[in-house]
Amino acid sequence: MTQPTFSQPFALILSVLFAPLVLVDSPSTHAQAKPAMAPAQSVAGTAIAFEPLIPAPKNSRGGGRRLFEPPTGQDAPGTSRGGGRRTDELCPKDRPKYPKIQTPIERKPKTLGERATPLLPTNRWGLTVSERPTFLLYVPKTSAKAMEFTLEDDKGEVNFQMNLPVPSSPGVVRISLPNTAPALEVDKEYSWRVAFACQANIPAPEDPLVHGMVRRVQSTAVSSKPGAIATLETVKQYAKAGIWYDASAGLAALKYSNPKDATLQSTWQDLLSDIQLEALSSAPLKN
Repeated sequence: MTQPTFSQPFALILSVLFAPLVLVDSPSTHAQAKPAMAPAQSVAGTAIAFEPLIPAPKNSRGGGRRLFEPPTGQDAPGTSRGGGRRTDELCPKDRPKYPKIQTPIERKPKTLGERATPLLPTNRWGLTVSERPTFLLYVPKTSAKAMEFTLEDDKGEVNFQMNLPVPSSPGVVRISLPNTAPALEVDKEYSWRVAFACQANIPAPEDPLVHGMVRRVQSTAVSSKPGAIATLETVKQYAKAGIWYDASAGLAALKYSNPKDATLQSTWQDLLSDIQLEALSSAPLKN
């Protein structure tokens, strides 16, 4: 049997009618990545639920090479979900005034500059090679009367606790563990938090807090010994090796000692840009 043939005009009409049915594989047809979620952890028997971090302005560095490379061969702690104490609210006196009862959505800070923010990657977890690492925290304008730092091990046991002074103005504070604090064990997970005491000198269960996680590892990727005075070169080595806490604390110490150094300021901006916190790069270092 002979196959039917079509005139050229009729074939053209058919091609126009059925062309929309052709599927084209393009990036828009793939599932979009979900925002990074920090893990829900348990504090004093209460689950802490984390929201996606507030989106920061897009990286202005362009397509250049990253300064901080996320670690490879190191799995972040598993996540779980649960309701409970929120970490993204403000003390009552610091919340915007509304002529009605505030909902949890209304109590949330709208920008990075309005919320207490740990200087950590978006999953709020990082590595250190130090026995007693330094933690960085951006503190906004707050009416809190006191701040309390707590370090817990992977079993929820308090490893160390101390009170912190509340800065008189917004900025980044460095929280260094003293020599009296127990040394972190290698390959062990620890969680840390800073609670803001809104009504008294001791934080209440309903007071806001911020939270992060740390794992101590042994690394041969950096020539400097842990605890040695950081140089810009060792900072870059730590960052390339994915050792976040030592890279960020070392660079913060250099920048604090040399506040007018343009190279250090540019490197600081690049480092925070790599973790989507470039908006905080201009915040002053308080100590």
